[in-house]
Amino acid sequence: MKPFYLICYLLFCIAGAATGQVKNKWFSLINVSQNSNYYFYQSSRNQIFISSLDGLNIYDGLEIKSYRPSTHRMVGTIMQTTFFEDTAGIVWFTNYEGLNYYNPVTDSLDYYLMVSSAGDTLGLDYKAFYLSKNVLFLNADKKVFLFDVISRNIIAEYPIDFSLFTEFAVINRNNRIILFGANQGEYEAYTLDGTSNADCLYSGQENFSTSCLTYSGELWLGCNDGRLLQINPENGSILFQYPFAETRINSISELQGNKLLVTVSRNELVEFDPTKLRVLDRYIPQRVGTKQTVDYLLKTYVDRDSTVWVGGQARVYSSIIPGNRSFSIS
Repeated sequence: MKPFYLICYLLFCIAGAATGQVKNKWFSLINVSQNSNYYFYQSSRNQIFISSLDGLNIYDGLEIKSYRPSTHRMVGTIMQTTFFEDTAGIVWFTNYEGLNYYNPVTDSLDYYLMVSSAGDTLGLDYKAFYLSKNVLFLNADKKVFLFDVISRNIIAEYPIDFSLFTEFAVINRNNRIILFGANQGEYEAYTLDGTSNADCLYSGQENFSTSCLTYSGELWLGCNDGRLLQINPENGSILFQYPFAETRINSISELQGNKLLVTVSRNELVEFDPTKLRVLDRYIPQRVGTKQTVDYLLKTYVDRDSTVWVGGQARVYSSIIPGNRSFSIS
């Protein structure tokens, strides 16, 4: 088991301009299976799902339990994307080799492999993007599928390859389904008709490092050069561009009140108000006692309890935010 850290730190609301002042933060040690942790999810049962390069970790508030193919019925260990929960409470996730699902009632795992229209069983490049009305959008090999997780049937298959993309968004806009994908070199967007037809809306080249689709349908993107952008997902036009930092933007999460929580390489969390072009506050996690900074922060996740979870190169952290802070997902 590798070290997992739980940081509990108090964030104070400061009026006026951002101060850049370091706040006091503290954390305690827990264990996960491996210490490269990019994705988090809080289920309806308040379990925290944590990805790794060595299987699944589930935190129940008291302890961590790890799941691997050697101990449970699952395929693959390197998790590719985040978690999705269906209306039955089953949590779905992908890794390179397949689509896995976790049943919280039986504390068990199983998996599915997509079968193409040509009859080929696909076992590479699984990445799940989105779940809506129990229909999961995912890439398998060099195809995109719409998969009904309740009936366990494939609804549609599209001959488009999203295997090289690391950032995804599915937008329902004006009776159209738009699938957006990006990586650190290029981006593409397609409209899907719900059967098997996909039309390319736009494509281009850009060094996107992270993305965030808000509940209101705004698509935000961070860049390796520190720029923060909002684009129109229907045509790819830039609606907003801001020189946010001098280094790579690692993560963007939505906060209550149309605010964004931006993780900047390598150890800074920034609360940003895009409507006012204003940095509200900056937070640099520190270790209690030694006050040593926590480096290599990656993706953030804000759960229903106003807790910010963030992965790092060497550890996982969760930051407990007081209720009067309004630091929660809207």
